[in-house]
Amino acid sequence: MIQKFNKIIIYSVTVLGRIGMFAIAGLMIIITVDTILRYFFNNAFLWTYDISTYLMVGFTYLAIAYTELREDHVTVDMFIVRFSKKTQLILNIINRLIMLGLSILITRQSWIRIIDSLQVGRVSSGPVGIPQVPVDITMFIGCLGLCFVLVVKLISYGSQLFGYKSVSGPKMF
Repeated sequence: MIQKFNKIIIYSVTVLGRIGMFAIAGLMIIITVDTILRYFFNNAFLWTYDISTYLMVGFTYLAIAYTELREDHVTVDMFIVRFSKKTQLILNIINRLIMLGLSILITRQSWIRIIDSLQVGRVSSGPVGIPQVPVDITMFIGCLGLCFVLVVKLISYGSQLFGYKSVSGPKMF
């Protein structure tokens, strides 16, 4: 049961990470085309600022769970590596619990913001006025994915701490 849950989470978060990668590529293309248009024709897209802001939020929140899943985030471990494996596991559990608490809060607030954006009809501040809901949904999905990844990691670290066979290694790939 837990193995199946892990596979679903890993697959889903990997898909989200790939979507985030496409958002980065889209952002680069839009900014490049806009720069060329501005330089050669003295004219640019009106919506570049809005879309580039949306894409930045998109790839940030969609990639955050993927980055945590792969443990590709920046770490400063010059002190932690000197501790015993058990102490490292305890510190990892404490760290992931704090991250989970914050992620739950952000996920909850992004859900509230989705509802508010739908009710109010919130739009971007740029000249085009693109609806804000897609950004809010992206934040919610990305943070929800991070919450699930953190739960999987907490189960893994907890099982290692108590001497059980790890459900999935800390580096899940």
